[in-house]
Amino acid sequence: MRTIKIKINGEYKSFDILNDFLFHKVFGENGCQKELLYVINIFTEKNFKTLTYLPTDKKGEHDKHKASSSDVCVQISDEIIVNIESQKQIQEGFHKRSQFYSDRIQSLFLTMGDNHEKLPFTIMINIVNFNIKHPTFKKLKKYHNAFIPCEKEQRQYSLDDISETHFIELTKFRKDLKKGNIDLNNPKDRLMILLNEKSPEHLIKKVIKMDKFAYDVYKKAERVLQDRDGYLAYIKADMAERDKNAQIRYGKKEGIEIGKEENNLEVAKKLKNEGVSIEIIAKATGLSVSKIKEL
Repeated sequence: MRTIKIKINGEYKSFDILNDFLFHKVFGENGCQKELLYVINIFTEKNFKTLTYLPTDKKGEHDKHKASSSDVCVQISDEIIVNIESQKQIQEGFHKRSQFYSDRIQSLFLTMGDNHEKLPFTIMINIVNFNIKHPTFKKLKKYHNAFIPCEKEQRQYSLDDISETHFIELTKFRKDLKKGNIDLNNPKDRLMILLNEKSPEHLIKKVIKMDKFAYDVYKKAERVLQDRDGYLAYIKADMAERDKNAQIRYGKKEGIEIGKEENNLEVAKKLKNEGVSIEIIAKATGLSVSKIKEL
């Protein structure tokens, strides 16, 4: 049950900041640098000052190369790239998917003949609405865990200038929330209350009142959704996600392999005919933007 609410046309309606459209409008476009920097700095415990938005659809040189699509990709400097993705639908091997994106992003910023010293430091921030299925994550009780390459035997020696990957599991956060293990004096916990669509309304109100960032994000979401076109785009993004989830449930019931491209093409055609944006369709189906444009 969604409990974050905004007054639209005189009626209070629930909304989810991790909705593809709304997340992009609040964090993923020019004018949102301040909000996105806050999120990045909270999760990475760094103090970045500026960023530049990059295209979020990255395709290889050949048609058979898998496209890398994400919610937000930014360049902090010539040496640092940050990629942020929110994923609500459970995915097998999600940690491998994240590694693929990290490697792909690095390779795209290294052109032929470049010295490997120019390889950027890549930070991946994954906000997921499921428990990541891997033995390591089952042992980790915290909702936020970060990984860097390190020496295998002693683990204390790291290569911390290559990559850094963060996994934020909303399911674990909700367990902490239910047990009362959340500290409102901790800015990261306050941010999570805002990102978690199932946070109790009284906590959301408290966070918005005590945290300027939360207040600014809430008001920005309010402005977006009170615009008729914005609210329709939000609904379409929500429909796209529901259709994808329904497709997955049906596929499991009927024994259909959902990952097959022909099934995803049918879903993409339907969503495109409904007026859903190409970027959202790409995220929902896993198809490339160029493929969807051809439909």
